[in-house]
Amino acid sequence: MAENISQKIIDKAFCNAYYVPNFKNILIKKIFKVLLIKIISIYRVIISFIKKLFLKLFLTFMKSNNSKSSVITIKNIDFENKSEELKRNGWCYIENFLDDDSYENIKKNWPKDIFFKFKNNPIKFYYIGLEYLSFLPEKYLDYDKKIISLYPYLRDYYNYILSNELSVFINKLVNEKLNFECHSIACSSAWPKSFLAPHIDTISIDNDINKTLNCIHFIDGNNDDVEFSGATGIYEDNEFKKKIFIPKSLKNSLLIYNSKKNFYHGFDIMKKKNYRKSVMFQFFKKD
Repeated sequence: MAENISQKIIDKAFCNAYYVPNFKNILIKKIFKVLLIKIISIYRVIISFIKKLFLKLFLTFMKSNNSKSSVITIKNIDFENKSEELKRNGWCYIENFLDDDSYENIKKNWPKDIFFKFKNNPIKFYYIGLEYLSFLPEKYLDYDKKIISLYPYLRDYYNYILSNELSVFINKLVNEKLNFECHSIACSSAWPKSFLAPHIDTISIDNDINKTLNCIHFIDGNNDDVEFSGATGIYEDNEFKKKIFIPKSLKNSLLIYNSKKNFYHGFDIMKKKNYRKSVMFQFFKKD
């Protein structure tokens, strides 16, 4: 991913992730930067190790929540309009994606932060977790399947994303005689100082994959300041200067974009008191 990221943005990302003071003296700033990266990186590795041990013990004694399954449905979508939007732009945006009950249940029963993994990567600086990957033998990473089972509404949403029903939705939206299937699902949680550098997905140059759709379902966030509350936007450039589209809402809205298109996506450093919760899923064209 780094090959299409601005060096200016990379420097900004490292200063943000490692709390580098904005000294005017370049030499002093570099010295502090090196020291802080080493000290904070060691600290984060230790915390990550302790967290894994705690989760292993905690989940050993936790029982899955076998509450009655909920029915997930999506609201009426203007497929003709959204399909044209996706074809024309390479992306489309849908507000009020899930029905009200499904959405509220997922939002109110969002997993605790302890269940998310911290991405100690300055250019992808946020929390991610509950990862489903279709190519894995067990399908889920680490203890993620167990964690999902503790949250029945989210579990049912994962099952819905993996169902034939959502594949039909994606196929209808693409409006081509192609079959798409879910490749991955993950949840993300972002807070002040979280950051995603504007980039083009490396999959865009993978000739083995002809069609790829990335979907970001924004569950919750600060709608009074969406741009600096983790709203993944579409840009012409890799420095946030040329905006193409910024989602209007972070509450039950869905951004879908074609990863093979030559535009950038990301979100700027999140401001104080802002937050973002989202479910991300990816569909590949079936061979």
